[in-house]
Amino acid sequence: MRINSLINFLNNQDEIDAAIILGNHNRFYFCNAQTSDGILFVNRKEAFLLVDSRYITYCKEAAKDCNVILIQDRKEQIRNLAQECKAKKIDMDISNVSMEDFKYFSSCLEGTKLLDSDTLESAIRDQRAVKDESELENIKASQNLLDMGFSYILKHIKPGISELELAIKLEFYLRQQGAQKVAFDFIVTSGTKTALPHGMPSDKLLQAGDLVMIDFGVIYNNYCSDMTRTVAVKKASDKQKEVYKLVLNAQKLAIDAIKPGKSCKEIDFLARNFLEQSDFKGCFGHGLGHSLGLEVHETPNLSSKSCDIIKKGNVFTVEPGIYLKGEFGVRIEDTVFVTDSGVQNITKSFKEELLIV
Repeated sequence: MRINSLINFLNNQDEIDAAIILGNHNRFYFCNAQTSDGILFVNRKEAFLLVDSRYITYCKEAAKDCNVILIQDRKEQIRNLAQECKAKKIDMDISNVSMEDFKYFSSCLEGTKLLDSDTLESAIRDQRAVKDESELENIKASQNLLDMGFSYILKHIKPGISELELAIKLEFYLRQQGAQKVAFDFIVTSGTKTALPHGMPSDKLLQAGDLVMIDFGVIYNNYCSDMTRTVAVKKASDKQKEVYKLVLNAQKLAIDAIKPGKSCKEIDFLARNFLEQSDFKGCFGHGLGHSLGLEVHETPNLSSKSCDIIKKGNVFTVEPGIYLKGEFGVRIEDTVFVTDSGVQNITKSFKEELLIV
């Protein structure tokens, strides 16, 4: 019961009497009701989900562990909820709050101070970072769709097809297999464009000897997946094979090192330092990976700037890359779950050598 964890959090805080949660993903996480708008108000005893007439019937059936209320006079209802629980200080999930929202709710809460700290936001972020069993199963199911999609799209990679057509074919297939929607705009690039870590598909036609980078993800049962594979069209040069092997070994080094108690920064350093010792120093610029769940980019991150310590239940992408401007790039991305002693890699698509299709 996720709401109970939030109530327990409030009962252990001297400075916070209640919480207002506006973020769509945070509301869903705690209430199990997916809406584009709404307010979750939580005090030290119970929770209230306020929604408008579009969602009231649905939420009364779907929402868990909270009282569902129809919004009639938003300002008065929020004020009454604060007064009923005698809240003196209320915190918000500030990463999901605009300045306009903050000013509005401040005007609602006469005699109550609305906090602009990150205390609540940090607590929610830390809780969401450790996935429960149902979340892990949903992420696995989402990733399974990607493995199916990769096997499918390999059959269509050939000279003369455009990057954009490949992206459209892949998205259409994944939707046919049950994906709710894409988790982000797919990256499908070829040739020199693979040296752009986040290049976008265009009408460029694939040619023999091109590398093709495919970075894609979907949402299934509200949970995201993300993977990247790089393959060659018809033939591959020795340099392309060398770079691919370096990236693969960097990824394996990092994955093998992930376990509870290690720092995210340490894992990033292992892969980054390995690549820096190669002939391609300075060609890996982005972070090693990120968490995912209800959103495709969550915390903690595997990066040189992270101060997080890895915990059992964390989920990470591990995606080192080498990008050679004007030539080509290689990235390989898997998703792993942190277990008691290491990780479980849930990405099953082939990667052991540069595929030539």
